[in-house]
Amino acid sequence: MRHLAGPGNPEGPPLEQRDIIVVGAGIVGVCCALYLQRDGHRVTLLDRQAPGEGCSFGNAGMLESNAVAPVATPGLLRQLPHLLTNPMSPLAVKWAHLPGLIPWLTRFLLESRPARARANALALFPLVHYAWEAYEPLIEEAGCRDLIRDTGWLWVFERESTLQHMAWDQALRRELNIEMHRVEGDALFKLAPALTRDAALGLYFPTTRACPDPHGLVLRLAERFRANGGRLERREVFSMKPGATWELDTDDGTLKAGRVVLATGAWSGKFCRQLGEPVPLNTERGYHLMLPEPEIRVPVPMMFAEHKFVANHMSSGLRLAGTAELGGMNQAPDWRRADVMLEHARRLLPGLSERPGGRWMGLRPTLPDSLPVIGPSSRHPGLHYAFGHQHLGLTLAGLTGRLVADGVAGRAPCMEMAPYRVTRF
Repeated sequence: MRHLAGPGNPEGPPLEQRDIIVVGAGIVGVCCALYLQRDGHRVTLLDRQAPGEGCSFGNAGMLESNAVAPVATPGLLRQLPHLLTNPMSPLAVKWAHLPGLIPWLTRFLLESRPARARANALALFPLVHYAWEAYEPLIEEAGCRDLIRDTGWLWVFERESTLQHMAWDQALRRELNIEMHRVEGDALFKLAPALTRDAALGLYFPTTRACPDPHGLVLRLAERFRANGGRLERREVFSMKPGATWELDTDDGTLKAGRVVLATGAWSGKFCRQLGEPVPLNTERGYHLMLPEPEIRVPVPMMFAEHKFVANHMSSGLRLAGTAELGGMNQAPDWRRADVMLEHARRLLPGLSERPGGRWMGLRPTLPDSLPVIGPSSRHPGLHYAFGHQHLGLTLAGLTGRLVADGVAGRAPCMEMAPYRVTRF
């Protein structure tokens, strides 16, 4: 693998192609805007909300260097009855949403076949491999290195059998030389002093980083974009009309540009349908619960393997975040899913405060193969996609921006882009 290419020649594309609109001001859209700006483009960033107020607001704050296993892995079919019948399972399906979900679930289960799961894992690997290298210049230029902590990440197992059931994932990480260390006994409790002594063991991933304020990171990067001359506008986009010049119909009139980048997360599917490139994009509803005064110390972020949620110290307290609920975009949150994380956390972290704080639910854009869509449209010149990052939006935002900018500039990317093309479906 080679290092990432540098910015392109600002004298390259014709003048009318230098005006670019990025739709979506989450962490992915902001990083796309910054990288395009570094190439000399005039960039407008649009969102109906302020920067980072969607899924970027409440994620677990992890920049994952070990995330090479897709969600659909061998053995998923055996777990399906539990997922369909237990509304509090780490990956749950809302019954009311099930009829419309069957086509997506079918694709999802097909992706769990060993050959497909392996192909998806090998496509995830270069993304996480290059993620920090692509992020670092944006973070340094924006002066927000204080929002990145080199903590590592500890996965906590209550039972040895849970780790044994992850044999496929573990073999994959060893094959790809993902650095990890098994820790138990005194070594485990030195890393996590507040952890219950009933925990059986841990896996420590030393190269994973954490962000204590994901929303603040988006705001700082967006401010850098504005300081560099970028336009940031609060507008809702209703439709996009392709042509030599793109026209975007918004709630405040029509905007025109030579190129468009679609980075609207879970809302990207409706635009793809409008443009004749439908994708099987679904929504994972993720939850968090904040504990502003946790009364314990969690120096290393922890993921509790049996329950699939993370405990990470944020600037405003301890955040419990994670799990996935396939329940559509319009149903009311099921706050029991946030509360059950607190129940587990109080048992696993015995000194934890009894005073919970605010709860939140966000919409993760998820495709059956756990891979994002990054790259140009196959139907409409001047349109570039950047969505579908599921659990890895914070991790992959910088690299996505780099790859989109490479595509616009016509530079050779640092990896084979076929696995992320919209045409793969």
